[in-house]
Amino acid sequence: MSVPLPADLTLARRDLGRICLNVASAGPQDGPVVVLLHGFPETWWSWRHQLFPLVAAGFRVLAPDLRGSGHSDRHGPFDLATQAADIAALIATLPGGKARVVGHDWGGTTAWWLARHHPERVERVVCVNACLPERLMDALIARPNATQILKSWYFYLFLFPGLVDRLLVLGHAKALTLLMRSAAVDTTHFSDAELLPFCDAAVLPGAARAMLGSYRDNAALTLKDVLAGRPPGGPRLPIHVPATLLWGNADPALDFDALCVGMDALVPALAVQRFDGVGHFAHEERPDLLNPAILAAL
Repeated sequence: MSVPLPADLTLARRDLGRICLNVASAGPQDGPVVVLLHGFPETWWSWRHQLFPLVAAGFRVLAPDLRGSGHSDRHGPFDLATQAADIAALIATLPGGKARVVGHDWGGTTAWWLARHHPERVERVVCVNACLPERLMDALIARPNATQILKSWYFYLFLFPGLVDRLLVLGHAKALTLLMRSAAVDTTHFSDAELLPFCDAAVLPGAARAMLGSYRDNAALTLKDVLAGRPPGGPRLPIHVPATLLWGNADPALDFDALCVGMDALVPALAVQRFDGVGHFAHEERPDLLNPAILAAL
């Protein structure tokens, strides 16, 4: 495995009072801060191909394991409001108390929530294959979209604890490698060696249950809102920070048309860039395409 990493890369647990997060950090202490938020089923290692280019561009980079993932604390809840509050608390400890935020999958959805509810902590937001929170919950639960349901059939499977948690870690979490490769067009960066850190993290005690917490807790809150006649996720406030959506068009799990068309009504400063022939884990599959786009957006 040959992934160039910053020479000053460090891993440390940061006690934020509400949670202890494992955080990878690198880059000049006085550089503008970029916080990278991974998705499922990953850890900070999701951003292995972005760390060196970002540091080389002068950024101070922090890539936490989100609550329930990697070596961060595994106690819930795991809903978006809680995850976003964790990251807001992390950013609050930084000089200036603000950061540029990049997120993918659940990390991207968390980034959107953060930009909406904690705008004082966010200078700009860049999301990779991640829609606004309410668009996902609407399409899967509140106002079901047939196309998205067919793509996200696994979402409903993940809602039931027990068997799925055990299957996820069988054979040293072999299912994770199969899942990730199936979501990519080009699997060059999805070798056993490159994916091993995700598998190592998934088989830690209690990790599988915690990793799936985002699906279960967010679905439960959405269903509660629907039954109470409320819009899932609360008020649909506009997001005014500069925002960029980067999207791999060959994503087999998320449908752009079902989830993202019309997002600019709530994100007026939104730029969208799409990449043909690139799957769900776009920043890992094609860093040659995504890194320049991320740097430009930042």
